[in-house]
Amino acid sequence: MADGLKIFVDDNRFPSPEYDKTFQGAEFFIKWAKNNQDAKIKKLSLDHDLGVNYMDGTQLCQKLLTPNSKGQILLPETEYVQFHTNNARGWKNMYKLFRTAKEKGLIKTEICPYLVVATDGQDRDEAFIYDFLILCNC
Repeated sequence: MADGLKIFVDDNRFPSPEYDKTFQGAEFFIKWAKNNQDAKIKKLSLDHDLGVNYMDGTQLCQKLLTPNSKGQILLPETEYVQFHTNNARGWKNMYKLFRTAKEKGLIKTEICPYLVVATDGQDRDEAFIYDFLILCNC
């Protein structure tokens, strides 16, 4: 996919300048996805902990990847997804949901196999495979 949007979903971090769209919560991204099913996403970066009393990253992934009665999913065509959360269990759950969707043939998305460190205005694609990945049995 040569063209496509770069999307960042996080409730409190600011994205690096490479991103075209930022959503401060799962509900906002879901609304956008429903209204933009023909969109092409080049890179999707997801946080897990998206605020108290709001949908979290695992719930977001479930909503995006669960087929409807016609076998269609809500996630628009997406080339690459990464997870930039400090929540090890959340990372594992989101990763597994995407991996399962890919195994079922629901998506063709390349899934980043490690946690990406995202701090305000920075996004580093480095293999930060911490001890928590071992603790999670990932």
